[in-house]
Amino acid sequence: MRPETERKVQAWCEAYEKLAEISMEQYGWLKEKLPGDPEDWGMMQVLSDKRAEIRAEIECLQRELEDELGAERLRTIFAEKIAKTAETARVLTFESTRKIEHAMIAAGSALSRTRNSRMLAKAYAAEPDVSEAYFIDEKK
Repeated sequence: MRPETERKVQAWCEAYEKLAEISMEQYGWLKEKLPGDPEDWGMMQVLSDKRAEIRAEIECLQRELEDELGAERLRTIFAEKIAKTAETARVLTFESTRKIEHAMIAAGSALSRTRNSRMLAKAYAAEPDVSEAYFIDEKK
């Protein structure tokens, strides 16, 4: 293998390691404190943007290496050097996604309960809800 190709293979391996690190950081952040405040999601967005950049870098390197080495040789290198790291990143990403989905379901349930409670209170209240605006069209 040419030295330039070896550098690309090394960069490809390092990119997968970065991807696994970001996945671990995302998972750890979600595990420590699942954000409730929308401003807390800023960190998740930063990590997601980094992840997208690294994925683009991986795809670019992979295309270049496939052109130089061929698909079969590239699969062999992947299996030898990258597969474990890629699987770690995949599992961590799956777990992070699952945590986010559960948080969204919980938030949706809370909103639904609040809406139902409000409708019940409004239906049985003796007085109209003063938080709603009434518009009166006065003729002059």
